[in-house]
Amino acid sequence: MAKILYFIKGSNPTAEERAAAEALGTKMFRNASARTSFIEACDGVAGAVPEAYAKIKRADKPVAAKPATPVPTPAPAADAPVPPPAPAADAPAPGTPPWSGKAKGKDKDT
Repeated sequence: MAKILYFIKGSNPTAEERAAAEALGTKMFRNASARTSFIEACDGVAGAVPEAYAKIKRADKPVAAKPATPVPTPAPAADAPVPPPAPAADAPAPGTPPWSGKAKGKDKDT
């Protein structure tokens, strides 16, 4: 969905401004008389557009959103072998039966 900023004179939109913004598919109102050096990123502007936003495309009709740039995903290694998991620090030696008493770090025989 495109981000269209509808500028109004004052802090509350009138019924006419609300209807015009809704026709453009937006509910994002900004106060045109607000003093700031920050320019908000958007796809289009409408209404009482301040001078700072003059170079941004005017939205006389609904604006299509810019397509998202796809993020490349690394390809998995085709034939790379998967290494076995490392044994836990307290794991018994391979081949030790669990009833030997040496499981989980126990060294005494029973």
